[in-house]
Amino acid sequence: MIPEAQLRQLLKAEFERALLARQGKVFEEYDVDEDCLQEATEEFLQDPEKYPKVKRSVERVQKLYENVSGEPVTTTTSSEKGTANSSKGAIVSQDKLLQAASKYFDALTEAMREIVEKFKAQGSNLNDMSVAQQIHMQFAAVANDVGEDALSQLDMNLDDFRCGIEAYSTSPDVARTLAMLQMKQQQELLSMGVPMM
Repeated sequence: MIPEAQLRQLLKAEFERALLARQGKVFEEYDVDEDCLQEATEEFLQDPEKYPKVKRSVERVQKLYENVSGEPVTTTTSSEKGTANSSKGAIVSQDKLLQAASKYFDALTEAMREIVEKFKAQGSNLNDMSVAQQIHMQFAAVANDVGEDALSQLDMNLDDFRCGIEAYSTSPDVARTLAMLQMKQQQELLSMGVPMM
């Protein structure tokens, strides 16, 4: 067993290595360099209403990095500084929150199931640490989108979901339901043979 801090460092290093490799291909394919991309991104982020897809893409990459590395991403552009904390989600009813939590956990479990089945079909040994890292890296890459898609069926987003959990953090019903959903998910992941990290 690898200590969590060391595992996070391994995942972060592998993620950054893969990101840099892909980044070089993208720069070459679109004939741009890092400075050009940085300037264009900052320019688009200055008008997020006009370019919502750019803002959303930047936020998704930041969330993905946070999930993989366990480190918060600091916003650096002036336009992001003004909006980083202003996108708080709406408070939802407790019933809607519990319904959303069920959909959210089910969607994440299903996403992991698909990844594991793909690795099993390739004949991969799930107990091999490098395979386990690949499985968790692939899951981290899709988790935000999968969760967001599941919540969107209830006209919610991740911010709404997080705000709802915070708002009902003292509710015994919410705490019990979330604990049960997490235990159910852990049991399903173990039955799939998912290596725990």
